[in-house]
Parts: sequence; structure tokens; C-alpha cells
Amino acid sequence: MKSFAVVLIGILFVPQIVIADDAKPAEDKPAVEKKAVPKAEVAPAVEAKQILEVFEAFGAVADVFAGAVGAEVVGADPLEQQFLQQFRQLSKSEVNFVRTVCQPNAEQYKKIKAAGDAGLKVAVKKFAEVQKKMQQGVRAGQEPEWPDPRKLMSDVLLKSVKETISAEQAKRYEAELEKRAAARKRAALLNLVAKLDKDLVLTADQRGQLSEALNSNWRDTWGQQLEVFMYGDTYMPVLPDAQVLPTLTEKQKQIWNGIPKQHNQIWGWAGGGFVQQVMEVEEAVAAEVVKPAEAEKADEKKEEKP
Repeated sequence: MKSFAVVLIGILFVPQIVIADDAKPAEDKPAVEKKAVPKAEVAPAVEAKQILEVFEAFGAVADVFAGAVGAEVVGADPLEQQFLQQFRQLSKSEVNFVRTVCQPNAEQYKKIKAAGDAGLKVAVKKFAEVQKKMQQGVRAGQEPEWPDPRKLMSDVLLKSVKETISAEQAKRYEAELEKRAAARKRAALLNLVAKLDKDLVLTADQRGQLSEALNSNWRDTWGQQLEVFMYGDTYMPVLPDAQVLPTLTEKQKQIWNGIPKQHNQIWGWAGGGFVQQVMEVEEAVAAEVVKPAEAEKADEKKEEKP
């Protein structure tokens, strides 16, 4: 990067070649010689400062070019670009969720939006790292777990919310995150038990026992992508045998052992359709929250008029 800056500065500061007057054609010589204008004297300290400012400016330009060429920006790597496209809508949804719950002012929202962009970069980097490991090849049972992009983003946003808005608003947002996580867990748990029931034909008691066992030993990766329960009929996460087998009959155990299990599903992350639907709902809710507030302000202005 520094060598790039040196080259750039060298190009811009290369001395121009001066052709001697004797080498110029006669017709190019001016009819009247101009007297040299004396150069204004500059204090050495001022001149040194000006030179330093020029070098710093070109150094900044070099850093930008080097970053672009060196793929230091998020999305320059093909894998990062892949996840950047997938997660951009999710990032908007998470920022919109904060706006709906906390209702920040314009200045606060600007900072929260910047935190949303930072959270997006974190998620993109993490997923690109996992996918590179997968491409290098891993042994069965040693597959790396895909992180939850929504959790990565909301962690960054929560930190920004606590630093940007009031403690009461931050607590409200934190409480809503906990409620959302609990709702997702319940939805995933019900879908998992329903999937087991379809494959194993469980009794009512077995469904209750399995629900309790899985809930007590829950792992977020089992329900990280709820859409797999809708579109992945053959999907079954790697549930611990210790939580499933004690509830089953011998015949059901044979069926269970023959069911293919998958580690945290899929090559990457899906969810664009779900995220789009959630965003539409959240924006509708936000609009309903804003309308009464605007109407109240309009009524207050009417009352102020004589």
C-alpha cells in the first residue's frame, strides 16, 4: 500500500523536461523577452507544512486505491459478494425493527443505520469464513456451524442502541429481541416435533415427552432457518439420540436410525422470502405507529391557533 503511494506521488511530482532555448525552433522564440518575475518568498516552516499536507492527501488517495485493489472492502471477495446480496435485505429488516420498536429521532436513526451497516459486514465476513472452510473439505461430524446472521446483526445494533438512545428505549428493544427469539424457538420446536410425528407416527404422550426433552436441551441451530420446514420436507437436523431414543419404541428407533440427518442445513443461508414478508409487516406497523403521532401534532397546532 505504501509502495503504491510512493509510485503515485513519484508520477505526479516527476520533473518536467525543459527544452533549452537553443534547441527550440527560431519561430517559437518570443519577439520580446519577458523578465523573470521574482518568486514570492515563503517561510521554511510554512513551506514544510504545505509539502506535508500534499503528501498526506496523496497517501489517503493511495489507501483508497490499495484497499480496492487489495480486496479489503466487504463484498470484493466473490464469497462475500454472495452473502452481501443475501443479507442486505435482512439488514434493512433489522434496522427497521429497531426503528419500529424504539422510534429514534433523525440523528439517532442515522447512528443506528450506520451500526446496521457494520452488523451487515460482520455477518458477511463470518459466513464467508465458514464457507471457505466447507470448500476446503471437512470430515463427517466435524462440519462448522453456520452462525445466525440475524443474531450477529442484532448484537451490533443492540450495542449501538444502548449508546445512542435512552435506557428505557434500549430495554424495550432488548425485550422485543427476547420475545422474538422465544417465538422462533417455539415455532421451530413445534415444526420439529411435527416432522418427527410424520416420520415415526408418535402417540400424544410421545409428542409431549419429545417436546419437553428438546425444549430443555435446545440448540438455536436446530431452528435457525424456519423456511426449511416449509420447503425442505426431507430436512432433519442432527438431534441427540439421548433426547429422542428413550421416547421411542423399538420399531420407531429403527426408523429414526435410518433418517438422514443434516448439520445446520444447507450451503449458506436462505430466507429472502421470509425476510421480505417480515419487512412488509414491520413497515406497515411502523406506519400505523407514525400516523397517530402525526395526527396528534396536527391537532395540537390547530388548538394553538386563535
